Amino acid sequence: MNGNRLAALLMLLWFHPLMVKGEILAELDGIMKPTALHVAGEVFVIPEAESVSIYSLKNFMLIEKFGKRGEGPGEFRAAPEVLLVPGRILTHSAGQCQWFNLKGELIRSEKRLDFQQPIPLGDHYLAFFNDFNPPKKQSLRKFVLVDKNFKKVKEIYIADFDVNMMMPGETKPPKFKMIRHYLGHAAAGGKFFIADSGRGFSIEVYDSGGRHLDSIRHVEKRVKVSDAYKKKVMAAFTVSHRHIVERFGIDRFSFYEYFPAINACRFTAERIYVTTYREKNGLHEVIILDHEGKIRNRIFLPLKSMRIYKNVGEVDPYCFHDGKLYELIENSEEVWELHCTDIP
Repeated sequence: MNGNRLAALLMLLWFHPLMVKGEILAELDGIMKPTALHVAGEVFVIPEAESVSIYSLKNFMLIEKFGKRGEGPGEFRAAPEVLLVPGRILTHSAGQCQWFNLKGELIRSEKRLDFQQPIPLGDHYLAFFNDFNPPKKQSLRKFVLVDKNFKKVKEIYIADFDVNMMMPGETKPPKFKMIRHYLGHAAAGGKFFIADSGRGFSIEVYDSGGRHLDSIRHVEKRVKVSDAYKKKVMAAFTVSHRHIVERFGIDRFSFYEYFPAINACRFTAERIYVTTYREKNGLHEVIILDHEGKIRNRIFLPLKSMRIYKNVGEVDPYCFHDGKLYELIENSEEVWELHCTDIP
């Protein structure tokens, strides 16, 4: 292949990203309402409303299912948020942080935390708490570095928290936003990350001590929110949240003119996977970056696990691991399947 043809091929791949399809690995009969999916090493972990299931990635058999509703050790007041760290499962639920081994055995439990979703790295955790600025009627999310005893070390990032809420005395919100900006944090490759689509395609990078290292910025072509998309969202929302529609009235629901630059972020030891709102032939765009922010690939993936509407705090049940996309998809018989897609 001569140089001109090779250059043309590379240009074609850049402006027309690869599109791939996945395969079904297993049916998971014991799963009812998964809230996320995590894969690490030889296991995958699925949290639900009151429990966490650990499966083997080799034979897809259930290793252990633990947890129940409650406030005691090994119990959850609400659906637990899960994080996999080497040899451990860290859960957070309604102010309670608990550590389990990969057999589901409780190791440690901390109650009444002042922060949410603590993520460990080195001797610290990155967590957040929500705040409100009354004069500006502004919801805020403040990210803080805390020590091993969950004592605040310092505040490192403040973001506008894109949330639907009513002011004191109001019976209806001014507008009920059906698309909200993405705001999330993670630890990977020895660094902390905070992704905030309220500031565009924006990811802040910190070391384990909370020192700011870098700002990842990219300018992406904006995608306009179509009328067809709005109708699709409202149809699904009316089914799942009919009481809200009936209470507020259909005229209260609103959409941004353009989608946020980031739909969601997933982080691995070497890569950042940014899902956008661009679609093609039923597939969703994922931009793959290294930890320095350089774009390594653009690809369209199935991502059938993505919900058309997510409540605050909800996470779609998919993740990236070892160059593969894993996702949970409910089939026509209401059985959850584990799907896998190789990423070229």
